Amino acid sequence: MAENQKCWLDTVHPAYAAAAPHWAFCRQSYEGGPAYFETNLFKFRLEDPGDFVERKKRANRYNFSGQVVDIFNDHLFKVQPTRKVDAARPGVQRFWKRATKGKGANGIEVFIREVSKWKSAEGRLYAVIDVPSDGGVPPTTEADRLSRGLEPYAYYVHPDDMLDIAFDEDGKILWAKVRERYRDDADPKAASDSYEERYRLWERGKWSLWRKKKDDQTGTVEAELIEEGEIPFDEVPIVIVEHQDGDDYTSPGLIDDVVYIDRDIFNLGSELNETISQQTFGQLIMPSDALPSKLTEDQLAKYLAVGKRRVLVYYADAKHPPQYISPDASQGGLILSTIDKRIGWLYDAVNLGSEVGREKTTAASGVSKAYDFATLEGGLVTSATELESAEMEMARFVDLWTGGTGELPEGLVAYPRTFDVVSLNQALTEAMSLQVVLEEASPTAMAELRKQLAAKGLDKLDAKTMQQIVAEIDAYAATERLGPAEDQEDEVIEVENGGLA
Repeated sequence: MAENQKCWLDTVHPAYAAAAPHWAFCRQSYEGGPAYFETNLFKFRLEDPGDFVERKKRANRYNFSGQVVDIFNDHLFKVQPTRKVDAARPGVQRFWKRATKGKGANGIEVFIREVSKWKSAEGRLYAVIDVPSDGGVPPTTEADRLSRGLEPYAYYVHPDDMLDIAFDEDGKILWAKVRERYRDDADPKAASDSYEERYRLWERGKWSLWRKKKDDQTGTVEAELIEEGEIPFDEVPIVIVEHQDGDDYTSPGLIDDVVYIDRDIFNLGSELNETISQQTFGQLIMPSDALPSKLTEDQLAKYLAVGKRRVLVYYADAKHPPQYISPDASQGGLILSTIDKRIGWLYDAVNLGSEVGREKTTAASGVSKAYDFATLEGGLVTSATELESAEMEMARFVDLWTGGTGELPEGLVAYPRTFDVVSLNQALTEAMSLQVVLEEASPTAMAELRKQLAAKGLDKLDAKTMQQIVAEIDAYAATERLGPAEDQEDEVIEVENGGLA
């Protein structure tokens, strides 16, 4: 290998290389924490480096990006997808119960929610369906597989760790190169203080694991094979999970634009905090005979030092008396109003303003609100469709790994296609309008309205309690249909006849 020749493990697809910084930023915006402060708090143009360090220590952030993703996915899974367990082969059934590997293994419900969260944040995710390797001969029968515990499991790969990929004419994956991070911690005395990067190459019918190794004599970096194995079917067991339809390499994410507005709000909040910190107290100024007519640099620094226990002095022959000068409150007000406007933009961008109790930045008509709800529901339907297709593909690979043909019953996994995204306030407003028309005319219609409001306002109740509430609403509606009781009718007649029988 020539000295300047690049190792093939370092090759990254151009589309992935271009999108990787954005993916990393979206993931960091969702996760938050100290790492976000370190890389996303910007220095003022005229700020002293020492002041910037102190301001970074005081930094705090409300994670809007995380809230947007979590609210969206809470709506998405408010109604759980259905899985026809009895129609699935035993291998798929076991996978649904234990979809991930390790001590904290989870079922498919937990895994798919985690996948949905990250595909919303980053636009897409890659789910890998693999089988453990025990170093022996690959199992030839299902009984052999079960006896050795070689059950299929799933894990996901973030898009910036999918370094390269290729597709055939039908859009099927030909091969994929995935970056992994490994640390051998079996021996506490020999454990490393860093991760080693490894590269897993998936090809149709086989896989191999590689790492980079430097040749001490030539100084070149070469690929070293660590392990390899066979796949019992002629496919690459990787499922692309998208938030919305994209191309072969990237997909639009839920917070593609939100993360940048979120960062702007974070920096404006830090500026507001700094303004309040520096300008909280009025500053006393007074004349002084001790002020030298000419100031050295050291004297100037001394006399210009400000703070809540310091005094600014000026020449004694000045024309105005001692007084307090107050900070300019308009500076903080301007920043605060700008932050509020940015927050409005952020929620408007994803049609979630009503979900967090905020009105749109402009007055919203009923038609406008209905459009927002329809847009949000449309996004949820798209996401649910993508997840349903991805989960069916996962089940197909599990079936192939466990000796099946990969042919699954239609409708084995089904995600909802309707979502209740109207806010409680909007639902109450509409219900009050309908009540005027329907209350006397249709007890049945009023009962249905009450059920809808109860389901929305009391959605945290357990199913048994909610069933009781629905039964009580139906019972009350039945009394409304019957009208007043016989003794009540008699009382009405007596009143109308002046009390005469």
